[in-house]
Amino acid sequence: MVKQVYPSYFITGASSGLGRHLALELAARAAKHNWPLSLALTARRLELLEELKKEIAALAPAVRVKTAVLDVTWDDDAIWRVITECHAELGNLHCFVVNAGIAATARMIGASDRNFAVERPVLATNLIGAMATTDAAVRYIRENGINKTPEQAHIVGISSFSSLGVTNRSSYSVSKAALERYLDILRMESAGQGIHVTTIIPGYIDTPINQHRPHRPFLITAEAGAVAMANAMTVRGGGAGNALVPWWPWAIMWTVFNWIPKWLYFWYVPRMTKGHEPDQAKRD
Repeated sequence: MVKQVYPSYFITGASSGLGRHLALELAARAAKHNWPLSLALTARRLELLEELKKEIAALAPAVRVKTAVLDVTWDDDAIWRVITECHAELGNLHCFVVNAGIAATARMIGASDRNFAVERPVLATNLIGAMATTDAAVRYIRENGINKTPEQAHIVGISSFSSLGVTNRSSYSVSKAALERYLDILRMESAGQGIHVTTIIPGYIDTPINQHRPHRPFLITAEAGAVAMANAMTVRGGGAGNALVPWWPWAIMWTVFNWIPKWLYFWYVPRMTKGHEPDQAKRD
Protein backbone atom coordinates (compact mmCIF):
# COMPACT_ATOMS: atom_id res chain seq x y z
CA MET A 1 0.00 0.00 0.00
CA VAL A 2 1.29 3.46 -0.89
CA LYS A 3 1.39 5.89 2.00
CA GLN A 4 0.30 9.45 1.34
CA VAL A 5 3.02 11.39 3.10
CA TYR A 6 1.78 14.94 2.63
CA PRO A 7 -1.50 16.45 3.85
CA SER A 8 -1.37 19.29 1.31
CA TYR A 9 -0.29 19.88 -2.29
CA PHE A 10 0.18 22.97 -4.46
CA ILE A 11 -0.07 22.04 -8.15
CA THR A 12 0.58 24.29 -11.14
CA GLY A 13 -0.93 23.49 -14.53
CA ALA A 14 -3.75 21.65 -12.75
CA SER A 15 -6.50 22.40 -15.27
CA SER A 16 -5.63 19.55 -17.66
CA GLY A 17 -3.23 16.73 -18.38
CA LEU A 18 -1.05 15.25 -15.66
CA GLY A 19 -1.80 18.02 -13.18
CA ARG A 20 -5.54 17.39 -13.36
CA HIS A 21 -5.24 13.62 -13.13
CA LEU A 22 -2.75 13.85 -10.27
CA ALA A 23 -5.22 15.95 -8.26
CA LEU A 24 -7.95 13.35 -8.86
CA GLU A 25 -5.61 10.49 -7.90
CA LEU A 26 -4.57 12.17 -4.65
CA ALA A 27 -8.21 12.90 -3.81
CA ALA A 28 -9.18 9.28 -4.50
CA ARG A 29 -6.43 8.03 -2.17
CA ALA A 30 -7.50 10.43 0.55
CA ALA A 31 -11.11 9.28 0.28
CA LYS A 32 -10.19 5.59 0.27
CA HIS A 33 -7.93 5.77 3.33
CA ASN A 34 -9.67 8.63 5.15
CA TRP A 35 -6.55 10.79 4.98
CA PRO A 36 -6.77 14.56 5.52
CA LEU A 37 -5.95 16.39 2.30
CA SER A 38 -5.87 19.97 1.03
CA LEU A 39 -5.26 20.78 -2.63
CA ALA A 40 -4.21 24.17 -4.00
CA LEU A 41 -4.93 23.92 -7.72
CA THR A 42 -3.60 26.62 -10.04
CA ALA A 43 -3.63 27.21 -13.80
CA ARG A 44 -4.51 29.89 -16.32
CA ARG A 45 -8.05 28.62 -16.97
CA LEU A 46 -10.27 29.14 -13.93
CA GLU A 47 -13.33 27.54 -15.51
CA LEU A 48 -11.49 24.23 -15.91
CA LEU A 49 -10.18 24.44 -12.35
CA GLU A 50 -13.72 24.95 -11.06
CA GLU A 51 -14.90 21.90 -13.02
CA LEU A 52 -12.09 19.89 -11.45
CA LYS A 53 -13.05 21.18 -8.01
CA LYS A 54 -16.59 19.86 -8.54
CA GLU A 55 -15.25 16.46 -9.62
CA ILE A 56 -13.11 16.25 -6.50
CA ALA A 57 -16.05 17.26 -4.30
CA ALA A 58 -18.10 14.39 -5.74
CA LEU A 59 -15.20 11.94 -5.42
CA ALA A 60 -13.88 13.00 -2.01
CA PRO A 61 -16.15 15.46 -0.17
CA ALA A 62 -13.75 15.82 2.77
CA VAL A 63 -10.88 17.10 0.61
CA ARG A 64 -10.37 20.85 0.87
CA VAL A 65 -9.75 22.54 -2.49
CA LYS A 66 -8.58 26.06 -3.29
CA THR A 67 -8.45 27.16 -6.93
CA ALA A 68 -6.45 30.13 -8.15
CA VAL A 69 -5.56 31.62 -11.52
CA LEU A 70 -1.81 31.52 -12.08
CA ASP A 71 0.27 31.92 -15.20
CA VAL A 72 3.82 31.03 -14.19
CA THR A 73 5.19 33.56 -16.69
CA TRP A 74 3.76 36.37 -14.58
CA ASP A 75 6.14 38.34 -12.40
CA ASP A 76 7.62 36.79 -9.28
CA ASP A 77 5.38 38.78 -6.94
CA ALA A 78 2.28 37.28 -8.56
CA ILE A 79 3.51 33.73 -7.96
CA TRP A 80 4.33 34.57 -4.35
CA ARG A 81 0.91 36.19 -3.88
CA VAL A 82 -0.93 33.08 -5.11
CA ILE A 83 1.11 30.82 -2.80
CA THR A 84 0.38 33.02 0.22
CA GLU A 85 -3.33 33.22 -0.68
CA CYS A 86 -3.49 29.42 -0.79
CA HIS A 87 -1.66 29.24 2.55
CA ALA A 88 -4.13 31.69 4.11
CA GLU A 89 -7.07 29.46 3.13
CA LEU A 90 -5.60 25.96 3.48
CA GLY A 91 -2.80 26.32 6.01
CA ASN A 92 0.65 24.81 5.57
CA LEU A 93 1.51 23.71 2.03
CA HIS A 94 3.88 20.75 2.10
CA CYS A 95 4.32 19.48 -1.46
CA PHE A 96 4.73 21.72 -4.52
CA VAL A 97 4.23 20.10 -7.92
CA VAL A 98 5.83 22.30 -10.60
CA ASN A 99 3.88 20.96 -13.55
CA ALA A 100 2.78 23.82 -15.84
CA GLY A 101 4.30 23.48 -19.29
CA ILE A 102 3.79 23.94 -23.01
CA ALA A 103 5.11 22.48 -26.27
CA ALA A 104 5.63 24.71 -29.29
CA THR A 105 5.08 23.92 -32.95
CA ALA A 106 7.59 21.49 -34.41
CA ARG A 107 10.51 23.49 -35.78
CA MET A 108 14.07 22.82 -36.85
CA ILE A 109 16.74 25.21 -35.62
CA GLY A 110 17.11 28.04 -38.13
CA ALA A 111 13.86 27.26 -39.98
CA SER A 112 12.84 30.08 -42.32
CA ASP A 113 9.06 29.51 -42.25
CA ARG A 114 8.76 30.26 -38.52
CA ASN A 115 11.24 32.37 -36.58
CA PHE A 116 12.56 31.93 -33.06
CA ALA A 117 9.57 33.77 -31.60
CA VAL A 118 7.66 30.48 -31.37
CA GLU A 119 10.36 29.09 -29.07
CA ARG A 120 10.36 31.90 -26.50
CA PRO A 121 7.06 31.02 -24.76
CA VAL A 122 8.29 27.45 -24.22
CA LEU A 123 11.43 28.62 -22.46
CA ALA A 124 9.50 31.28 -20.53
CA THR A 125 6.99 28.73 -19.21
CA ASN A 126 8.87 25.44 -18.91
CA LEU A 127 12.15 26.83 -17.58
CA ILE A 128 11.90 30.40 -16.26
CA GLY A 129 8.34 29.90 -14.99
CA ALA A 130 9.26 26.59 -13.38
CA MET A 131 12.35 28.10 -11.75
CA ALA A 132 10.38 31.10 -10.49
CA THR A 133 7.69 28.82 -9.04
CA THR A 134 10.29 26.61 -7.37
CA ASP A 135 12.17 29.60 -5.98
CA ALA A 136 8.99 31.04 -4.47
CA ALA A 137 8.01 27.64 -3.07
CA VAL A 138 11.37 27.11 -1.35
CA ARG A 139 11.25 30.63 0.07
CA TYR A 140 7.73 29.96 1.38
CA ILE A 141 8.79 26.63 2.89
CA ARG A 142 11.73 28.17 4.75
CA GLU A 143 9.96 31.34 5.90
CA ASN A 144 7.03 29.35 7.30
CA GLY A 145 9.12 26.51 8.75
CA ILE A 146 7.30 23.86 6.70
CA ASN A 147 10.53 21.87 6.42
CA LYS A 148 10.71 21.68 10.22
CA THR A 149 7.25 20.13 10.63
CA PRO A 150 6.91 16.34 11.05
CA GLU A 151 5.73 16.01 7.43
CA GLN A 152 8.57 18.23 6.12
CA ALA A 153 8.38 19.58 2.55
CA HIS A 154 8.73 18.38 -1.02
CA ILE A 155 9.42 20.00 -4.38
CA VAL A 156 8.37 17.92 -7.40
CA GLY A 157 9.39 19.10 -10.87
CA ILE A 158 7.97 17.62 -14.06
CA SER A 159 10.62 17.06 -16.72
CA SER A 160 10.37 14.81 -19.80
CA PHE A 161 12.20 11.97 -21.50
CA SER A 162 12.74 14.53 -24.28
CA SER A 163 15.30 16.24 -22.03
CA LEU A 164 17.85 13.85 -23.55
CA GLY A 165 17.50 15.82 -26.80
CA VAL A 166 14.89 15.42 -29.55
CA THR A 167 15.03 16.87 -33.06
CA ASN A 168 12.42 19.50 -34.02
CA ARG A 169 11.78 20.14 -30.32
CA SER A 170 14.89 22.08 -29.33
CA SER A 171 13.29 24.59 -26.95
CA TYR A 172 11.19 21.92 -25.23
CA SER A 173 14.16 19.57 -24.83
CA VAL A 174 16.44 22.34 -23.58
CA SER A 175 13.85 23.64 -21.12
CA LYS A 176 13.41 20.21 -19.56
CA ALA A 177 17.13 19.41 -19.48
CA ALA A 178 17.87 22.73 -17.78
CA LEU A 179 15.06 22.17 -15.28
CA GLU A 180 16.61 18.83 -14.32
CA ARG A 181 19.95 20.52 -13.59
CA TYR A 182 18.19 23.25 -11.60
CA LEU A 183 16.44 20.65 -9.45
CA ASP A 184 19.75 18.82 -8.98
CA ILE A 185 21.23 22.04 -7.61
CA LEU A 186 18.25 22.51 -5.29
CA ARG A 187 18.65 18.91 -4.10
CA MET A 188 22.26 19.68 -3.13
CA GLU A 189 21.46 23.06 -1.56
CA SER A 190 18.60 21.68 0.55
CA ALA A 191 20.17 18.38 1.62
CA GLY A 192 19.44 17.62 5.25
CA GLN A 193 17.07 20.58 5.61
CA GLY A 194 13.75 18.76 5.38
CA ILE A 195 13.14 19.80 1.77
CA HIS A 196 12.95 16.76 -0.49
CA VAL A 197 13.29 17.10 -4.26
CA THR A 198 11.91 14.75 -6.90
CA THR A 199 12.29 15.06 -10.66
CA ILE A 200 9.53 13.24 -12.52
CA ILE A 201 10.63 12.16 -16.01
CA PRO A 202 7.57 10.95 -17.94
CA GLY A 203 7.61 8.85 -21.06
CA TYR A 204 4.58 8.98 -23.33
CA ILE A 205 1.46 9.62 -21.26
CA ASP A 206 -1.79 10.40 -23.06
CA THR A 207 -2.25 14.12 -22.33
CA PRO A 208 -3.01 17.16 -24.54
CA ILE A 209 0.66 18.12 -24.71
CA ASN A 210 1.50 15.14 -26.96
CA GLN A 211 -1.81 14.01 -28.50
CA HIS A 212 -0.87 15.58 -31.85
CA ARG A 213 2.13 13.28 -32.27
CA PRO A 214 1.69 10.41 -34.75
CA HIS A 215 4.06 8.03 -32.95
CA ARG A 216 3.88 7.58 -29.17
CA PRO A 217 5.62 4.34 -28.18
CA PHE A 218 4.72 2.61 -24.91
CA LEU A 219 1.81 5.03 -24.40
CA ILE A 220 -0.13 4.80 -21.13
CA THR A 221 -3.29 6.60 -20.01
CA ALA A 222 -3.19 9.81 -18.02
CA GLU A 223 -4.86 7.95 -15.15
CA ALA A 224 -2.08 5.34 -15.07
CA GLY A 225 0.52 8.09 -15.33
CA ALA A 226 -0.98 9.91 -12.36
CA VAL A 227 -0.86 6.72 -10.26
CA ALA A 228 2.83 6.19 -11.07
CA MET A 229 3.57 9.86 -10.47
CA ALA A 230 1.80 9.87 -7.10
CA ASN A 231 3.69 6.74 -6.07
CA ALA A 232 7.01 8.42 -6.86
CA MET A 233 6.02 11.46 -4.78
CA THR A 234 4.75 9.65 -1.71
CA VAL A 235 7.49 7.14 -0.94
CA ARG A 236 8.65 7.26 2.67
CA GLY A 237 11.65 9.51 3.15
CA GLY A 238 10.60 12.11 0.60
CA GLY A 239 10.24 10.20 -2.64
CA ALA A 240 12.60 9.20 -5.39
CA GLY A 241 15.31 11.61 -6.55
CA ASN A 242 14.66 10.97 -10.24
CA ALA A 243 11.58 8.96 -11.16
CA LEU A 244 10.91 7.64 -14.67
CA VAL A 245 7.14 7.41 -15.18
CA PRO A 246 6.21 4.71 -15.88
CA TRP A 247 9.30 2.83 -14.75
CA TRP A 248 9.04 0.24 -17.54
CA PRO A 249 10.40 0.63 -20.16
CA TRP A 250 11.54 4.22 -19.71
CA ALA A 251 14.01 3.65 -16.86
CA ILE A 252 15.80 1.04 -18.96
CA MET A 253 15.80 3.30 -22.02
CA TRP A 254 17.02 6.24 -19.91
CA THR A 255 19.98 4.21 -18.70
CA VAL A 256 20.80 2.96 -22.19
CA PHE A 257 20.53 6.38 -23.84
CA ASN A 258 22.76 7.94 -21.19
CA TRP A 259 25.46 5.30 -21.68
CA ILE A 260 25.56 4.63 -25.42
CA PRO A 261 28.11 6.54 -27.53
CA LYS A 262 26.91 9.95 -28.65
CA TRP A 263 27.35 9.07 -32.31
CA LEU A 264 24.86 6.22 -31.91
CA TYR A 265 22.36 8.46 -30.15
CA PHE A 266 22.75 11.11 -32.86
CA TRP A 267 22.12 8.45 -35.51
CA TYR A 268 19.09 6.91 -33.80
CA VAL A 269 17.04 9.90 -32.53
CA PRO A 270 16.46 11.64 -35.89
CA ARG A 271 15.19 8.34 -37.30
CA MET A 272 12.96 7.78 -34.29
CA THR A 273 11.33 11.23 -34.65
CA LYS A 274 11.23 11.39 -38.45
CA GLY A 275 7.82 12.15 -39.92
CA HIS A 276 6.40 14.13 -37.01
CA GLU A 277 3.92 16.69 -38.29
CA PRO A 278 3.90 20.35 -37.24
CA ASP A 279 1.54 20.91 -34.34
CA GLN A 280 -0.11 23.66 -32.38
CA ALA A 281 1.21 24.78 -29.03
CA LYS A 282 -0.30 22.87 -26.14
CA ARG A 283 -0.32 23.45 -22.42
CA ASP A 284 -1.02 21.13 -19.54
